[in-house]
Amino acid sequence: MLEIAEVTPWVAGVVGWVDLAAPDCVSRLIRMATNSKLRGIRPMLQDLPDPHWLLRAPGVQVWDAMTLLELKLDALVKVDHLPMLELFARQHAGLEVVIDHAAKPALRDGWSSDGMSHWRSQMRSLAQQPQLHCKFSGLFNEASVADVATMDKALHAIRPVWEFLLEHFGPSRLMWGSDWPVLNLAGNYERWVAVSDALIGELSPHEQNQIWSANAVAFYGLKV
Repeated sequence: MLEIAEVTPWVAGVVGWVDLAAPDCVSRLIRMATNSKLRGIRPMLQDLPDPHWLLRAPGVQVWDAMTLLELKLDALVKVDHLPMLELFARQHAGLEVVIDHAAKPALRDGWSSDGMSHWRSQMRSLAQQPQLHCKFSGLFNEASVADVATMDKALHAIRPVWEFLLEHFGPSRLMWGSDWPVLNLAGNYERWVAVSDALIGELSPHEQNQIWSANAVAFYGLKV
């Protein structure tokens, strides 16, 4: 990925992977970070059997190294991981973290379901940690296929999540994401862009620019 970034002008940065629990993780991070295009690390937390892995496996020296190297943590989590993530954020306040795909709320169960109520409670609490950011992405895959089959249906399904995130994280801590090509499992890129444009377009021009690009540029320290 870094090699692709080096020869592809429109790739401004890479969020990569390294085994954060490996004994030589810190030296690997230092070596990888000599390439300025490496801007963050994304462990596959959603697929790990231990929901508390982030607290137990990597040593504190790993998080200190990421902070010193100005690498960000992409938290690919689900709702069950959120209490752990809040504790992690409190323990490592100097490390900036972004919650990928808004922690994958179970939209297919309905906005008033117990699962969505739990998601709202946890996300509301997480948003109080100022170093935590959130990606507005991946939501088509959490709704039913029927709910995003048309522009009107998709807008109706996504709006409650959007308004909740906007209320609690604000326009300065939200980043738009495409989730392409996984997005194609539930919808299509053009419709996701159209739904996003309709919602984000209700904000001021400055706030729109923040969410579409400026927040990501600042968060990852991109040179564009």
